[in-house]
Parts: sequence; C-alpha cells; structure tokens
Amino acid sequence: MLKPWYDLCDPEFKAGWKILLLAFFGIFTSAGVVPIYSFGSYAVLMQSTLNVTMGEIQRCITFTLLGGAVGNQSVGWLSARYGLRSVVLMSLLLLSTLYAVLAMIPLRTDLLYLFYFLFPVLGCGTLHLCWNQLVGNWFLRHRGMALAIILSGTGVCSMTLPLVLSVVFHYVSWQSGFYVLCAITLAVFLCSCRWLVVIKESAPLTGRNSIGNEGGVEYKQALKMRHFWVLIVALTLSICSILVMITNLVPILVGKGLSSSNAAFAYTMFGGSLLCSRLLTGYLVDRIWAPLVAFVALMVPSIGCFILMLDISSYGWLCLAAIFLGVGAGAEYDIASYIVSRYFGLTHYMKIFGTMMGVITVCLCVTPVAFGCLLDSSGSYTPIVMIAMGLLALGAVLFLFLGPYPDNESRLQPLGVMDRLDTPSR
Repeated sequence: MLKPWYDLCDPEFKAGWKILLLAFFGIFTSAGVVPIYSFGSYAVLMQSTLNVTMGEIQRCITFTLLGGAVGNQSVGWLSARYGLRSVVLMSLLLLSTLYAVLAMIPLRTDLLYLFYFLFPVLGCGTLHLCWNQLVGNWFLRHRGMALAIILSGTGVCSMTLPLVLSVVFHYVSWQSGFYVLCAITLAVFLCSCRWLVVIKESAPLTGRNSIGNEGGVEYKQALKMRHFWVLIVALTLSICSILVMITNLVPILVGKGLSSSNAAFAYTMFGGSLLCSRLLTGYLVDRIWAPLVAFVALMVPSIGCFILMLDISSYGWLCLAAIFLGVGAGAEYDIASYIVSRYFGLTHYMKIFGTMMGVITVCLCVTPVAFGCLLDSSGSYTPIVMIAMGLLALGAVLFLFLGPYPDNESRLQPLGVMDRLDTPSR
C-alpha cells in the first residue's frame, strides 16, 4: 500500500526532484493548459466588455486548439535546431509578454482570437512535450510515476487558477488577471534559468543507458511503424470521446434530473478521480505492460457512458458515472506520454509525439462541431453518449494491438542514475 510513496525516496527521485518540481509548474503554466482552464473565468466578462455573443467568445478555444496543433508540430524541430533549454526559456518569455500586452491594450474580438492562437504557437516550448522530454531524460525505472506527477499540474491548475483569478477580478479588474498569468509564467522562467542549467550539466540519463540514446528510432522510421498509426487512431478516438463527455457532462446530469449544484458536485468528483487516476496510472505503467493499463483505464469511462445511457436518475449512480469518466480523463495523456517513450525512445520523442498530438488536436477542433450538429438534429444527448461509449471501447481495444515493447528495451538497465548520482551541480 505504501510502496508508491516509498518509491519517491528512490535515488532517481532524490537526484531529479528539481526537474520534477520545475516540470510540474511548467505544466501548471503551460500554454496548452492556462488558456483553457482560465477561459471559464474570463468568458462572461469578455462577452459583456466586447458586447458579442457567447458563441463568438467560445471561438477562442478553437483558435487555441489550432495554435496547439501548430505548436506541437514545430517545437520538436525547434528543439532539435536550437536546443530544448533555449526553446523553453524563449517560449516562457514570449508567453509572459503576450499576457502582459493583453492586459494593457484595448481588446477587440479579432485581437482576442489572434492572442489565443499565438499562446501555444509562441509558447510552444511550454507545452507538455517539452516537460515530458525533460522528465523522460531523468527517469527510467519510475518514468511513469514521474510523468504522472508532473501531469497532475493540469488538475491543480484547473482547481486553483479560477479561484485566484476570481479574487483579482473582484478587487482589481478582469483584464488585470492577465498580469497574474504573466507573473506566474515569469516565475517559472526564473526557475528554469537556474535549474535547466543544472539539468544540462548533470542530467543522469544522458549516457549509454538512456532510452533516448540507445532505444530511439528516427522520425521518418517512426512514421512507417505500425505502432505509430495504431497509437494515433487509438488516442484520437479516446481523447475526442472524453472531450465530448467532459464538455457535456453537467448538461447531461441536469437532464437526468440533478440540480445544478448536485451536478457541479458530481463534476468535482470527476476532477478528484482524474487526479487519482493519473497518479495510479503512472505507478502501474512502471510495473505492468502499459497498453494493458490503457485498455482497462479507457474501458472504465466506457462503462460510465453506459450508466449515463440507462434510464436512471439516482444521484449515486450518476456520480459513479462521473468518477468513471474522470478515470479515463486522468489516464489518457499520462499513458500516451509513457507509451511513446517506450516504443519510440527519446531521441526524436518531441517530433514523433508532436506529430501525433498535432493530428489529434485537429480532430479535437472538428469534434465539438460534429457532435454539436448531432445534438441539434437529435435533440437528445443519448446518441452522443452512445457513440462516445463505442469509440472509447474501440480505442481501448486498439491499444492491445501494439504488441510487446521493442527488443532494445530489455537490454536497458537503470544504471544511468546510479552511475552519476555524485555528479556535482554547478
């Protein structure tokens, strides 16, 4: 029972706690996280200030997703050319500058769209891929748990950032909230200036035992591998389905007869299960074949969809369905990050995973429109839930077709950290 937390005293965690902490706050302030999770706080105030419809304001999310597709595609190539440290530091500076400018200038709808598109483009070095790469370079034996810890920054951001912004909105002004985003991004920049130097000089897994050096495949070679396309299809089906369920969960619960407050509480339980699922998944993939973990983790939200399809209004059952959806939402990206590192290595990790996420992000942009049309035509959430259930189950099964890890994984021994634990940090 205590084994997962005992592992945190392992030499890998002792040597890499700074990179773990930095990457956690890097995810917390990521250009792929903050614009999404702060948007709900800004939406109504933006609408009233700009005097436009909520539909027009909601397009900011579409522009952010499109920018994310561009950013995920470009960051791997930029890192290969200029170095990961340079890309991260420059992106943090550019992202904080965008927040500061947005806090000062008079806003128009077209400018708002432009800024939300530029957040993940100019801030591409703050996206998940970069922090995953850093953690992957440090951790081998406990890579799954390390990735789970840093990716929990997303959940922490979703719980704390809206509260902080609401205080700023109440006592100052809503546009001043962008100064807060600027400040926390600059704080991560200052930490990166110091700790990324330490990482560069004493990274323990940069020797011969690193998966990134011995087990990596070339980018063009990865595009020809069956695993690449199986992963793209499986992740696209799973992530798009979970996105649809997340964005429609509260209306579905209200339609089942729950009050708005009870539906909100059920959504809170969804968030809690997301965080727990992320940590548990990270622990399991270090010990069990990751595609099997993915299969189980994605079949759970499919069961949640089945519960929502039933003609029931029991508060307990509906909360259980929300918890099951949270399990899938917490596991999907953590498992994807880990599986890509195991099947393709770390040499071209950001290019390979960036291409996958670029394709998935484009699909994410189309998914709300397609399901919105289905909702308008049917007038019911039942077809949406039914399709999401089927796609989740199909995506879960596809993970089982990945096969065993590459043969070179069996030759890797977790000695890279042990060999260089005494390396001084300058």
